[in-house]
Amino acid sequence: MPRRFVILERIAFALFTMSAIADAMFISYEKSQNFRDNIHEIVRVSKEVSLMYPATGSDPWMPLASG
Repeated sequence: MPRRFVILERIAFALFTMSAIADAMFISYEKSQNFRDNIHEIVRVSKEVSLMYPATGSDPWMPLASG
């Protein structure tokens, strides 16, 4: 298979996956009464944790968790 088809296939798969995730999130957001509150709570807790454990230069995973 030519290289350009491999790249197009990866782009199409990424778009398909992102649209499936967005669709599932939208359905969950609309169905659940407490989903919005849960998201706000997760954001609040993650901010507290990121302040308790600041990113260090030697830990490559911490910026991913706080981003």
